[in-house]
Amino acid sequence: MSNRKKRSASSDEDPVDMGEAGGSARGLKQGRRAYQTASEEVGPSHVEALQSTTSENDSNADIFRRIDLPPTIDLEHFVSARKDELANLTNTVRTRMRKLVSQQLPRHLRRRTVSHNKKRLPKRMQDRYNAEAAKETKRPSRLHRRRPRNLQDEYTRRARSHRWLETHIWHAKRFRMVEKFGYKIPESSFDKSLRACYRGAAKYCLLNDISYECCIELRGEQAAICGAFERISSQKTGLSIAAKKFIDGRFQGSIWLYQIDSYPHKCLGEATFIWRPLDAGNSERILWLWCHPEFRETLIDIFKQLLDLVADFSGEGATEPSVFKGPTVTLINLQDKLNRFRLTGPLSARVLCEALTQDESGLKLAPPLSLQPDEFNTFWSGVAKNALSAFSHIRDGQIAGNVVLDPRLHMPRKRLVSTVVGLQADDEGSFDSKGSQNAISEVPFRSDIWDQSARSFVKRSMMTQDEINKLQHDSIVPGTPLALGAKESRIPILVIFRGGSQDHLGYSRGCDIILPSGWGRQFFIALNYRSARAAGFRDLSAITRYSGKFVFPDDIPDSILAAPHHSKETDDLLTKHIKYPPNKRPPFAKLGLWLPYSLPFGHLIEKIAPPQCESPRSRFFVLRDRVLLKQLAEVYKKPQQFVELVKTMPANDVELALIPVKVTSPKGVPARFARLYGLPDFPGPMQEPVHTNAWRERTVTKNDLTQGFLNAAIDNLYQIVGFLVSGDRNYTEKYSTGLGYVSLQALVNVLEAHDNVIAFRNQHCFNYHLVQMVILC
Repeated sequence: MSNRKKRSASSDEDPVDMGEAGGSARGLKQGRRAYQTASEEVGPSHVEALQSTTSENDSNADIFRRIDLPPTIDLEHFVSARKDELANLTNTVRTRMRKLVSQQLPRHLRRRTVSHNKKRLPKRMQDRYNAEAAKETKRPSRLHRRRPRNLQDEYTRRARSHRWLETHIWHAKRFRMVEKFGYKIPESSFDKSLRACYRGAAKYCLLNDISYECCIELRGEQAAICGAFERISSQKTGLSIAAKKFIDGRFQGSIWLYQIDSYPHKCLGEATFIWRPLDAGNSERILWLWCHPEFRETLIDIFKQLLDLVADFSGEGATEPSVFKGPTVTLINLQDKLNRFRLTGPLSARVLCEALTQDESGLKLAPPLSLQPDEFNTFWSGVAKNALSAFSHIRDGQIAGNVVLDPRLHMPRKRLVSTVVGLQADDEGSFDSKGSQNAISEVPFRSDIWDQSARSFVKRSMMTQDEINKLQHDSIVPGTPLALGAKESRIPILVIFRGGSQDHLGYSRGCDIILPSGWGRQFFIALNYRSARAAGFRDLSAITRYSGKFVFPDDIPDSILAAPHHSKETDDLLTKHIKYPPNKRPPFAKLGLWLPYSLPFGHLIEKIAPPQCESPRSRFFVLRDRVLLKQLAEVYKKPQQFVELVKTMPANDVELALIPVKVTSPKGVPARFARLYGLPDFPGPMQEPVHTNAWRERTVTKNDLTQGFLNAAIDNLYQIVGFLVSGDRNYTEKYSTGLGYVSLQALVNVLEAHDNVIAFRNQHCFNYHLVQMVILC
């Protein structure tokens, strides 16, 4: 048989098409490669036949059009031909890297603490790290088994001396905690400066936990309650608690409190109050008085004396009574029974509406919750649609009630990022001129939070976080909100809107949220997840001072309860001063300053008051008569009219009175303890000369700092008229500002001799800086 016949025969028998080689070298290589593959998959006899045919036709490029493969193969021969390849693959897969999982990370992700804390590793590698770790065979130690209970006992022990807020654990991980007012409160954040907090209050939303403020409940006849407040307050400082604006429970009010029949002396501090709306058929009135914890005990003692109250030990707490009963009025101490959060900033309404979920299920709430959610949904839906402009339609101090769902079930998966004011407009037409008036008149100011039974029921029925986690784990669609229906908690709350400063276009506006106890941490985290920035006591004080308001107790010199606080502050600063080496101490003797770390208003009044005045050092007071302060502020720029107006006042009041002022400095930054001076019309040197006759600073002691500087202050270049209680760079204005008090008699003496030119000098420098001073009213 010729070669042509053999090629045609083989092509008829071959069922596999190997492709044409095309006479090129590439085609020959492909053909040989296909031939080798086919030779490995068929039996030995077929391979020999194919090899003989190939050797005869090797020179021809069009060989092997089709190859006839057998219907079956020998498994033993098939596997033996590939055993080396399978062995290599198996060896490669089973060979482990000579590194631990923690050593396989990039250098910037390696952590030395991985050896005892696996959570330092990325989440995807933690399971592999656990598999590498040796299995624990012995039982955990007794200490480890009892650690949860011991940890709770440790928290209870540590909270005995200074109370913990419900958000203490959350704050302790992120804030500097300080012991103040009998509480452990957050002072400042680890990662936020004062400028960042100002930016949050000016453009976004700032969140503060002010639950350390104490609430005192007075329950009884309205006439008896108002009569008690008439003896510890005055209508000259503002509207009383019996004013028509506050008596129906629609607005919150503020009032200055004093010792019994002691106005204007012996001030206690400022407090806020709200009345419970009067129910039909019930003449009993309830008043909530919110005060600073520093004068809570003093205030309770005053009410016990005025209302003939007797401690009631019939409750659960046998050591410290919380209920005091009298003939007409009952006092209940609600300390730590309520939580209060403060939202500050233009986005406060938006954050509040996003964090609080309205109950739109239509289910009727059972007692002790008497108010249904439908009574609140209409108002709050309007606020949510007009969140950016809501404060322009709601009055300052407006109270609004609400019933909301459990915030833990409606939180986003991760914290949201706040947006700048102005990027999102409100819905047009929702709040027109007429609609806004109707919305204000229909604000739901009632709430079930006033009832003790409702607060206790809400606290008892709260689901634990473990139960919520199990329900979310068993959910069919992960990430979807749980629909619990009637099992979901309904929490009554109160919201108090604040209008903010009138001088800076509503700066520090926002709202306060009052919650039942037990729900503080849940709502705080929900607000934080809705882009509210958490802040501390330092930031809240700075925002308050930027608004032109004083902070208790640092800025209230005439309060009898602030005196111990000021004395402790002075001792701490003096102790720190003595520890410095002589060449690092400010030369207060050369500067002509006495009592550099205190606010000696008593010494100033004693120096100005006549000799026949009785104990002027301890009887000075801050003038808080709003009408008189307004008149003084109007004529301050006219010295003659100012002096004539002061002459119409009682002489004793003029000699002992301090008036609150605000100074603005275009050059220089005023600070706490700075002195205010009255200057001539054309001031001479703007620098205090060095006091050369002062004793050596090298031998200074605490006693010298408190007594030896009295003589050095007499011969200052200019006359001292007052002191600053606070001062710093003001981010709301282009100049530095400070708050303080000046003696009314000293100011009159300066205006009679010179023009109203005022300057300040900080305690550590010689330079005087001119300021613009205004009287706060």
